[in-house]
Amino acid sequence: MMMVLVSTSVVLSGCGGGSSGSTPADSLPTLSIAAASVAEGSGGGATDLDFTVTLSAASSSDVMVDYATSDGTALSSSDYTVADASLTITAGGTTGTITVIVNADTAFEADETLGITLSNPTGATLGTASATGTIFNDDPGGLNDTGITQWSDMTANNLGVMQASFPGQDADYGRDGNAATNSDADGGAGFSFTKLDDTGAALLDQAAAYAITPWSCVQDNVTGLMWEVKTKADDLRAMSHRYSWYNSTGENDGGSAGAANVDGLGGTLVCVNKTDCDTEKYVAAVNAVGLCGYTDWRLPEEGDLRSIVDVSIAPSGPTPTIDNDYFPNTFPGFYWSSSPDAGDASRAWYINFNSGQSGISKKNNNISVRLVRSGL
Repeated sequence: MMMVLVSTSVVLSGCGGGSSGSTPADSLPTLSIAAASVAEGSGGGATDLDFTVTLSAASSSDVMVDYATSDGTALSSSDYTVADASLTITAGGTTGTITVIVNADTAFEADETLGITLSNPTGATLGTASATGTIFNDDPGGLNDTGITQWSDMTANNLGVMQASFPGQDADYGRDGNAATNSDADGGAGFSFTKLDDTGAALLDQAAAYAITPWSCVQDNVTGLMWEVKTKADDLRAMSHRYSWYNSTGENDGGSAGAANVDGLGGTLVCVNKTDCDTEKYVAAVNAVGLCGYTDWRLPEEGDLRSIVDVSIAPSGPTPTIDNDYFPNTFPGFYWSSSPDAGDASRAWYINFNSGQSGISKKNNNISVRLVRSGL
């Protein structure tokens, strides 16, 4: 008698007892993309902005994912080349790179951003699907002009026309010397400013008066610096407050940290809480509240402060030597810089916005402060 053996295959489903031919989503590795940044580059050409895509675990098969860039403040029409394609991470690998081509130039401009988003993964799930790429400006900013638009000859000052017999005067040159490129609509002669609200956005009405639509910061469109605007109220940024010079970091202090919360003038400490009246604590307080949406405010260098002095305004006059249409509530007196005096560690430089001149003062003296941040 012949026996016949029959082989039977049973497919189990559920409870992990078998496979239906596909990998459950909860067992797939996860794809994530990280933010990236690069200096723009100068002199034309291109720069690579590289994003790293990471797989949470290696896969036994290739993993693929689509990606696409999107404009932020960086524009694909001028600042970078659109990237819209697919990335493959080969079996056994855990990282891949997406390269976005950045257009290099020599123009001073704000740092710019673009977005990139992953989609339609194969062999993986999405974790962090979007990231921001930052293109850092690496071109030098411009210099503000002096605001001088009048000439002199051997006998008279404040002449309204060019003096052919006395060439090479300040009014012959610069932005303020060219009516075609200088509009007083965005600041006095030689300057260009933008009023910013407390979020850092430009006011819709740039002609608005401070009393009606107050602004918190001013963007200098020539130098790229952003400036704090003082207030009249007795709050953190009050124009009436004074601070001793203090820098505990041990860097750029000329050999002396200065004076923490000290009144060297023999009067009463004057700042928002009477216990944090030095420059370092004021910087920290402003960054803690995120003035105009930023937390990188600093004490300006002497040259920074000098860049907003308007020397076309008569010194020791009724108004400070600064564009009051953009910098209201300016105390017409001394403002600390971060620049220590090279000859005396106990002193630091200031700018006097009454005369428009610079000078040095003992670090334990109480002086006004206007903070600045670099970049647009």
